[in-house]
Amino acid sequence: MPRPRTLWYRAARRAVYVEIDGKQHRLAKGPDNDETWERAQLAYHQLMAEILANPPVDGGDPTVASVIDEFLEYSVKRDAPSTYYERKLYLQDFCTHHGPRLVRGCTPFQLTKWVDKHPTCNSDWTKHYAMRCVMRPFNWAVKMKLIEENPFAGVDWPECVGQRRPMTTEQYEALLKGAGKRSRLGEILRFLWNTGCRPSELRQLRWQDVYLEVRNPAIVLQKHKTSRTQRTPKPRVIPLMPEVVGLLVQIRARQEHDEFVFVTQRRTPWARSSIQQALRRLRREIGLPEDVVLYGCRIRLGTNSVRNGNGLRTTADLLGQNNLRVTERYVHPTDQIDQLAAAMERATRSD
Repeated sequence: MPRPRTLWYRAARRAVYVEIDGKQHRLAKGPDNDETWERAQLAYHQLMAEILANPPVDGGDPTVASVIDEFLEYSVKRDAPSTYYERKLYLQDFCTHHGPRLVRGCTPFQLTKWVDKHPTCNSDWTKHYAMRCVMRPFNWAVKMKLIEENPFAGVDWPECVGQRRPMTTEQYEALLKGAGKRSRLGEILRFLWNTGCRPSELRQLRWQDVYLEVRNPAIVLQKHKTSRTQRTPKPRVIPLMPEVVGLLVQIRARQEHDEFVFVTQRRTPWARSSIQQALRRLRREIGLPEDVVLYGCRIRLGTNSVRNGNGLRTTADLLGQNNLRVTERYVHPTDQIDQLAAAMERATRSD
């Protein structure tokens, strides 16, 4: 049975706790004295005020915060840690602005205004991602029959449905020159340019997945973006060309981290926003347009693969994609025009 709503001191953890609806909350940490208990009482009253302001999500009239809190508890057990972490950052910020608001009183206007003022949402692609993060808990709540409809349905999405552009050789060389070939950002650029990896795969790459002392050096990812959508999960194999092998050998020789391959100067794994900010600063320093992004390295490799004769299935395997319809995006309009022109010439040729 759950404990009554009385505070108690847990000596093993040197903290005061309270249990509410089967969930234990730590109120104050410290020795078992009057000062610790006073802080615990204050924290208890603040906690109860928050609970009263945010009724249970299944109570019939939930707030934005209660829906998001319940969704995060659901998500942490099912989604990849990196996915959960990135969504949580946006959802916590949205709760800061609209958490106490009742779901039935929300409108698409609030979501649009929030994303327009968010300090990291500078591009339409980032705004689109942030809005999807916020929409997801409420779509989930509709599916779970906790609310009747998503209050943000019908919002105007940023116009970023077109293809992202592949990074050109000139842009890559300009970035590499500005960053420095041996700088940490330079190493990231060289790796992505020569592997076509997703930036998220770079951030999460571990030494245990890197095989350099074999006949065909490669990275083998047992867990990757598409493994959860495969009927029989298969590892993602990324062949490594000599330049990448040399780069990884140099990084390994520095012995900066036992687990992660790419780390910051503080010897910590890169965060998504940290790499974006570093690239944004460099891009503005050397005068490149805002749509020159790291993902352009991946698009460039996929485009070159198709253009140089690799079939869609082979290109999909190189990029770690299951759906050929996604890979078809790398067949750019200029390539299609050339192919159609050649086909028209053959079709109209007289016997």
